[in-house]
Amino acid sequence: MTASINKKEYDKKYAQEHPEARRRAYLKWYSKNKVLAIKRAREWEKRIRKENPEKWEKINRKKQKKFDNSVKGIHHAMKGNSRRRGMQVEISQEDFIKWYTNKEKICYYCKRRPPKIKIEIERKNNNLPYSLPNIELACHECNGIKSNILTEEEM
Repeated sequence: MTASINKKEYDKKYAQEHPEARRRAYLKWYSKNKVLAIKRAREWEKRIRKENPEKWEKINRKKQKKFDNSVKGIHHAMKGNSRRRGMQVEISQEDFIKWYTNKEKICYYCKRRPPKIKIEIERKNNNLPYSLPNIELACHECNGIKSNILTEEEM
């Protein structure tokens, strides 16, 4: 039993001292054992969810926040918001990612770079669906001021 504990301690120490080598080894193992890895991950999630729900909630919130702030998450939220409003999104995820990554992160209306706040996707003409020619980035304040009342020219 002592040998297995020493092996575990050694493996843990090695992983801490050589993270890149450990990552490569894991990826190599994962590519050969993907089904087993997914099964183990699901079992771990079930166990944590059951044994320690607070820890599970914390992990889940962290994952969700990371996704929400990603380009895919922003596109997902845009699709969800438009679905609730009964509107269409005429932008594929790939096109949106290209557009968003190449777009300078400044407000279309006030030309400010919003500090620490999420810049929002704004439809220039609210009567039209989300499409590349109809969307811009806007800060929360300008997006709220424009709302459904003002037009792009009035802003």
